[in-house]
Amino acid sequence: GAASAAASGGGGGGGVGTIHSPEYAGTGVDVLDGRGFAAQLSSADAAPALVVFFAPWCGHCKKMVPEVAKAASKLRGSGVRVVAVDCDRAPEVARALGIKGYPTVKFMARGKASGYEGPRTALQLASFAQSRAALD
Repeated sequence: GAASAAASGGGGGGGVGTIHSPEYAGTGVDVLDGRGFAAQLSSADAAPALVVFFAPWCGHCKKMVPEVAKAASKLRGSGVRVVAVDCDRAPEVARALGIKGYPTVKFMARGKASGYEGPRTALQLASFAQSRAALD
């Protein structure tokens, strides 16, 4: 249900397939593996989420973490989660979504993904997520 997704507010308790990632520790952003993506984001009733697909060895991904964390705090209470997916631990997800490079940002709602090509700043990420959520 939606209540359990909303309750997991602070990076750490997020449910099935939520993993520890040093990059995102303490940011309030849940990091998922393939199981987590399937359980938390791919169902038809999944809550809207701004999703960053990353690889732990990717320098641009690491640089982006503070902006993703800021976007998460801007979106807190909006009904849009901010989640990161470690594609080294979810290669099937990267394949299924056609992800070729990292970081890749998408908006997910009810199991459907929309791509994002804009600037990787907290403000732009948050406003993209809010406008997609409004359309949904």
